[in-house]
Amino acid sequence: KGFGRMALTAGRLAVINHNVCDVHRFCFETLGKLAEQGAKLVAESVTLIARFPDVVQA
Repeated sequence: KGFGRMALTAGRLAVINHNVCDVHRFCFETLGKLAEQGAKLVAESVTLIARFPDVVQA
């Protein structure tokens, strides 16, 4: 099984820190569920970036 960690940063702000499983299959039953989870993670990241712009710019 392929396990890993995805981390996304914007400046000094960590906006995503997410464990992933079965990375070779993306751990999703359908592409729709993959897209849904991706959209959720992006929305959460954008919210954090907007909330802490000074940290992002540092």
